Amino acid sequence: MFDDDLEIERRSAPRAGVAAHVRIHGDAEWAGLYETGDLSASGAFLVSDSPPPRGSMVRLDLELDPETRVEGVDALVVHVRSEATDPSARGCGVMFLRLDKDAVTALQARIGALLGQAG
Repeated sequence: MFDDDLEIERRSAPRAGVAAHVRIHGDAEWAGLYETGDLSASGAFLVSDSPPPRGSMVRLDLELDPETRVEGVDALVVHVRSEATDPSARGCGVMFLRLDKDAVTALQARIGALLGQAG
């Protein structure tokens, strides 16, 4: 049941392939800088050879572009891909847990702009 719930949440918002910069806070070995493989208003895929384990709670700062930052985002690691042959497919999917209205607006605007450029 838990996996089904995560799959439903994972597909709840349009995703754009974008390399945004992300910092995971904390003392864990996986704290540090990442790039996204894709991004939506509900989550992101963080590219990494050593991602946080599934079920980890993380706090993120997102740099959507040089002028737009979303800070202090609580997220849950919902899946991990560590065996992919393509290095850009290795990493973890995170689901954002709490975003304020301004953060959601910034994410939607950035994703909308990217999806509009692709079409």
